[in-house]
Amino acid sequence: MTAINDFVDQSELQQLTELVEQIATSAGAGEDCASAASLDRAAWDLLTQAGLTELTTDEGGDGAGWPHVAVVLRELGRHAVLVPFVEHVVLASWLLQTAGLPSGGGLRTAVTAVAGQAGTTIPWGRDVDGIVVLEVAGDGATARIAEVPVPSLDLAFDVNVAGEPRDRARVTLDEFDSRPVDPALAEQFLLRGVLARSLMISGAAHRALDLVVEHVTTREQFGRALGKFQAVQHLVADMASESTLVDASTGAAVDALVAHGIGDPRARFAIACAASCTGHAASTIVRNAHQVLGAMGFTHEHTLHRYTNRILSWRSESGAVRQWDERVARAAAQTPRDSMWSLIGDS
Repeated sequence: MTAINDFVDQSELQQLTELVEQIATSAGAGEDCASAASLDRAAWDLLTQAGLTELTTDEGGDGAGWPHVAVVLRELGRHAVLVPFVEHVVLASWLLQTAGLPSGGGLRTAVTAVAGQAGTTIPWGRDVDGIVVLEVAGDGATARIAEVPVPSLDLAFDVNVAGEPRDRARVTLDEFDSRPVDPALAEQFLLRGVLARSLMISGAAHRALDLVVEHVTTREQFGRALGKFQAVQHLVADMASESTLVDASTGAAVDALVAHGIGDPRARFAIACAASCTGHAASTIVRNAHQVLGAMGFTHEHTLHRYTNRILSWRSESGAVRQWDERVARAAAQTPRDSMWSLIGDS
């Protein structure tokens, strides 16, 4: 399999990392998530001015889309920036491009909906200019896409546990000009979403680990730094190993996506593996972080909960962990015994 390193200059990715970090710092990202359930306009404006909201996520070709997007997603997760980058760049812009619809200007979110269903969760609904809706028929045989203006919906405001807007409304395309598309886009929407959120979890996990390491090296108990206690060392080591696993699995999924495209079974398998690994790692990372810091990590003044709440929220927003476990298991069960290593290696 071709690696991302063959496509992208690593110094270029490092410069991009530094740019996003500078944007996050300049915009004052990291405000307490419990009191800021709205878009960080300053951060979004800076991302737009830097051209980062126009990044593409095409697969194949020179591979310059997903590797760059992955860097941005990890840094946004690391700095707890309240912006709909996944929804606008990874999902909405891609849907419009795929359907041949004009993208124009403005901020967008994207959702999938089943025709006739009672309600749909709309991430960032209150903050966007338009909602790109992929509506699939109840039998899954047909699908269509249209952009729905926010004022046409009766939004019920809500947030996830991390304080990010997750509004709800009944969405139907019956009153809008829509374009028929391949129903398989719904599956691709799910895969792209779970990979993007897994990449953000990767960044948030490393920030949580940094906070824990800082805590155990500066706080003392019984005259010794917390980090000197073997039980604490085990908790931190488990966090570090799980964070590294998230990095490796999401990086392999991006590699597979660039090399094969999302329609290829190898890319789908790699994304399912990343979602499964990330989902299980999230439990260990969050549990250990709060076990080390105790009640302090939940207080309004401390920053840890800003990252752990996001890790748990993002983990559940593109299917349950069990769903991705089952996908991995099915793929393994359907692969001949003598081809198993090929399945893993080619992904």
